[in-house]
Amino acid sequence: MSGVGSPRYMAPECLIRIEYNLKAGVYTFAVEILTWKLPFNFARSKNQLISYVVEECGRPEIKESWPFLIQSMMESSFSADAGQRPVSLGELLKITNICVQLNPSPLSFYLNRK
Repeated sequence: MSGVGSPRYMAPECLIRIEYNLKAGVYTFAVEILTWKLPFNFARSKNQLISYVVEECGRPEIKESWPFLIQSMMESSFSADAGQRPVSLGELLKITNICVQLNPSPLSFYLNRK
């Protein structure tokens, strides 16, 4: 457990420094897809962030206008139980391509590179 990275993007298990696996990256990637800006910008301390994300299961907003498949993928990516998150970033990337078509963003530059 390295604890390296911005706490605002860390999966709950990383924030509280318990064992984690590659599915922590799925959570982080989902936060990046949905926010496009500093997530949880109301948090003024790491303790406030931990309280919101770990204890209150606070997550970025998922747009109701997005197709159900995307909403459900994002919800599962944010699960407090890492075992409920998608198996791989590859699965999440497929959904992300759809998101980019619906809501062009800075990520589209990276997804459309050849």
